Parts: sequence; C-alpha cells; structure tokens
Amino acid sequence: MQRAIKTILPLSILFIIGCEGMFDKNQNKPSAFADLEALAKELTEELDLNQDQENGLYSSIRKGDRFHPHPARLWQMAVELSNSLTESQIEQLLTPPNDSGFHDFSYGLKPDDHERSARKDEFFITTLRSLLTEEQLEQFEIILSYRDEQSELLKNSLESGDLEFKEFMLNLKALRTLFKIQIGELLTDEQEEELKSIMEERKPRHFRKGRDSEKMDRIKEAMAEALGLTEEQIQQLEILMEEIENSLEELKTSFTNEEITQEQFRENMVVLFQDHHENRRAVFTEEQLLIIDIHRVLAVRAHRHFFKHKWFKFHG
Repeated sequence: MQRAIKTILPLSILFIIGCEGMFDKNQNKPSAFADLEALAKELTEELDLNQDQENGLYSSIRKGDRFHPHPARLWQMAVELSNSLTESQIEQLLTPPNDSGFHDFSYGLKPDDHERSARKDEFFITTLRSLLTEEQLEQFEIILSYRDEQSELLKNSLESGDLEFKEFMLNLKALRTLFKIQIGELLTDEQEEELKSIMEERKPRHFRKGRDSEKMDRIKEAMAEALGLTEEQIQQLEILMEEIENSLEELKTSFTNEEITQEQFRENMVVLFQDHHENRRAVFTEEQLLIIDIHRVLAVRAHRHFFKHKWFKFHG
C-alpha cells in the first residue's frame, strides 16, 4: 500500500497549529499538546459537546504527534468527530462563520492572518525584483499588475455576490497557477534556485516538529489509514493524479507557446480543477467524505490558532 499511496494528492495544505496564552512551563513557548488542547477546548464550547464526546475528542489529541505541526496530525481527531458528533453538530462545524470575508481562503480566518500572508507576498516580490535584470523587471511588472488587478476583481465579485465562494476559490487558484508559470518562464535556472534558497531560509519555522512532519509518504499514509482507503480507491486516485498532471502540462505548453491567452488559460484551469475535484470526491464513500470535510475545517482552525503566536512570524 505504501508504494501506491505515494502519488495521492494531499487534501490539506495549511501549516498548523498553536494556541494563545498556553505555554510549556519549561520553555516559555506553547507545547504541541497545548496547541491541540486549545483547539479541542474551542470545539467543546462551540459545539456544546457532552462528556463522552469531549472525552473522545481529548483522547484523540495525542494521536499524530509525530506529524506536528502538519495537518496530518488532525486525521484521527477528524475520525473521532465524524463518529461522535450529531448531525446538527456536524452541520454547525462545517458551516463557515457569517462574518467570513474574501480573506477566508478556506474557512473563518481573520483579517490579521490575511495581513501576515500579504507581508510574505511583499517579501517575495521584493526579493524577486532584486534578482531580475532591467528587461526582466519590465516584464515582471506587467505580470504582477495583471495578477493584482485580477485578484481585486475576484474579491470584489465575491463580496458583491456575483461569485460564490467555491467559484472564487477555483478562479483564484487558476490565477495563482498562471502567475507561478509566468514567473517560472521569466527566471533563469540560476535565478530560480537563488529565489528558492532565499524563500526557504526566510520561511516560518516551528520549534516542535514531529519526526514525520516533513515525510510526505508518511503523511499520505496517515490520510489513507484514517479514511480506510481500499487498493481500488488508491489506484483510482493515482489515475486522477496522473490525468491532471498531464492536463496541466498540456495547458502550460499551450500558454507558453502563445496558442492560448491568459484568459483562456485561466478558464481552462477552472474547468480542470472543478472536474478533478468532482472526480476525486466521487472516489470516496459518504463516510470518508465526512472525515475529509471535517479534517479541512480542523486544519484551518488549527492554522488560525497557530498564527496567534507572537513568536511565530514570517522572517522577512
């Protein structure tokens, strides 16, 4: 099974976790257990868990320590909640807050989290500019202007109700993919390596990393075990992964060869992402989909807690 799991597309992308005001007495920094305990306390209060539900939730906290702070450590918590919550509690958990805005890139993040992300983007852009030649800079400013202009249009469409949240996310993902491809085409191999090195050096670090927190094979295996994937499901997911990779490469080639415009690229990407998402969900059972959806919410909630830590910030 481990061989087959290697190519499963990860279902969660967010770095996690933390809690505000809960510190390890020996280190004056929040412990991994305190991070998850804060999340469990939040869920207990919001969902009004009974004693059995609360006991089950807290017993799941220790499971997955080896993945901290990766969202993979939350799979067992998601399994526990999928089995113990009532239908009304599940509905409440999966419903985004009413005050969600365009900065809710997945679920319930606050504006200050968006500002942190903006600072990282600003650092990336400043660093990139420092690596470019004058000729490259001219092209880059055109690329950046288009990205920022289209991002703002998407956000305005979401806030006005012209775009639903899922449509907004698909279009935003397509725009970001376009930007990434354009930057890749602009840079030389040496510039790309230097940019990667600088960003890697400056990225946030978590002081308590589990031994498997960066081992993708183990991370994918944890997902497969939590969902109870069959060999047939794993094979289907492998096929879907291969199909989308091939389609992405074809679209990239068409765009770089100027066979399609920026707008056509984005439109095709939205359709591709939508079809892939629907085809993947069709592979899973209803029980597995519930675990996946709960895990997504837990990952974003944990991410929100994590970025409350004053000691954790982007080193730009």
